[in-house]
Amino acid sequence: KFEISTSGFPLYRGLQVAIETHSQWGSAVQRYQRICMLSQRLWQHLQDIPSIKTLRTTPPASGLVSFYVEGQSHLECVKILESQQIMVRTIANPSCVRVCLHYLTLESEVDLLAEKLTLLAKT
Repeated sequence: KFEISTSGFPLYRGLQVAIETHSQWGSAVQRYQRICMLSQRLWQHLQDIPSIKTLRTTPPASGLVSFYVEGQSHLECVKILESQQIMVRTIANPSCVRVCLHYLTLESEVDLLAEKLTLLAKT
């Protein structure tokens, strides 16, 4: 009697499948460990690119990896990567580019991002 609209029952099935998929990736601890592993992988790649500077001096303890490319606009970096179907964003404070990794992120996607950033840093 208190509902103001019709329930979207097909959405419940979608939610159920999403939860099942989520559960296949292990426990919360295992998912967090995967996020940290992916972040460390990207952070390490970035250490190998001379003109890219990470904001942290150690790998992040989350899925957020922040950096900048010396001599390049953050917004321009984001636009170039976006044109290659790689979604990252700029952050105003601290001024940087930020990558958000998830446990569903593939290692090959992290490596591809590092490859694209290597090329971007050379321009």
